[in-house]
Amino acid sequence: AQASWTVRAPSATLRGPSRGKPMRSAALPAHLVLAALWLAAAAPASADIEAYGGAAAGYSALAIDQPPLIVGPGQSLPRDIDGTDFAWQAFAGLRLHRHAAVEVGYVDLGSLNEVTPAFNEAAQLVQVSDSVSATAFEATLVGIWPLSRDFELFGKVGLVAWEAERGLDGVITAEPDGEDLAL
Repeated sequence: AQASWTVRAPSATLRGPSRGKPMRSAALPAHLVLAALWLAAAAPASADIEAYGGAAAGYSALAIDQPPLIVGPGQSLPRDIDGTDFAWQAFAGLRLHRHAAVEVGYVDLGSLNEVTPAFNEAAQLVQVSDSVSATAFEATLVGIWPLSRDFELFGKVGLVAWEAERGLDGVITAEPDGEDLAL
């Protein structure tokens, strides 16, 4: 049986196997950068283009879902990890038009450490430190609907390149990563 882990954030759910595939670079994928540069170059040359930046903070829910540890006939111990941690984001954007912008950002989804049961080399039941952490880079298109001179609604769509680390007793055991749709 293969365990799986899940990272849940307010706008995304990231999933991957507990046995990590080979780690790729955490850098923003080239196709995301090229798309953002193309959009910036395609915008009309105008004094209306403005650069902006910002930050956000909150909480993310982190979880590792894995099968229970069988300790005897009909006896098992749960090994799931579930909790919340402080999360933050920094982003920068270019407003290309009254109704459109492009943004890039970095998101730290936090980390979680818990003690879970395991068997050691001598087949003795022990407690180990189990941890997971996740980060992401994102590139988004922003649609903007001005409601008044001082108030606007906006929506985002783009791609997020994420990376996670999972460790047991301080040793990294998996480093899954991937790209997903960002809404």
